[in-house]
Amino acid sequence: RNAGDFVGIVTDVEQRMREYVAGRGKRIALDVRYARIDGGAGWSMIREDGENGRMGAFADGIAAYVICRERSDGKFAYTVGRISQFIPFDVPAVIAALDAAEGNGLAHWGCGNTIGGSPRSAGSRLSPDEVAVIVNGALL
Repeated sequence: RNAGDFVGIVTDVEQRMREYVAGRGKRIALDVRYARIDGGAGWSMIREDGENGRMGAFADGIAAYVICRERSDGKFAYTVGRISQFIPFDVPAVIAALDAAEGNGLAHWGCGNTIGGSPRSAGSRLSPDEVAVIVNGALL
């Protein structure tokens, strides 16, 4: 990592904050486009079409989710979560079921109480259809 890059980021953010405080700040609209591609009782599988697609999903009332993104290597990246611990969607149970189905001894699905996902570097070989079936089975 290059320390100069980090200094540049902090400097840019500081400058934007100064402009905002001085009343010269700008607003940029978020791209909150997404598509619901699957799901089940109480949860939705979405594809983020915009950079902030999950925010659009949350604004539309989706509180438990699986976000699916196809990687350039043909595998998938998944994020599994719920917007709060009060949403009845057992993230650890879902992640455990997906990890068992993946069967990869080297890289594992992981999570906390409210969010988790597929292995970062290895990705997932599970298709969105397979993931939906596994998630619905884990929630029974």
